[in-house]
Amino acid sequence: MKKTITCLIAASCFALSANLAHAEGGQGTEAGHSDGTTHLDQRFYAADANHDGGLDREEAINMPMLSKYFDEVDANKDGKVTRQEYFDAMPLLHGVKKIDTSAKPQSM
Repeated sequence: MKKTITCLIAASCFALSANLAHAEGGQGTEAGHSDGTTHLDQRFYAADANHDGGLDREEAINMPMLSKYFDEVDANKDGKVTRQEYFDAMPLLHGVKKIDTSAKPQSM
């Protein structure tokens, strides 16, 4: 029940932010997105100091949740988090998904 409520809250927050971004930005935004991802893009690109399209550990330091879960978010383990990896990790970074670091299969 707690997990369901958490998921619903996260989905509602995302939908609300998408609607607010659309309302404030009209038919789009400066990054060309109308799906509520503009803020995430801005944070990602602001952190990408060397503009190589990825964040290394040093660049991620000012993003506490990304820094905390860097190894889990870096899906291909190349030492950089791409924009796609960052977006794919949103449930984890916003506390909806918990990581099981024990590497044991979970029973249902």
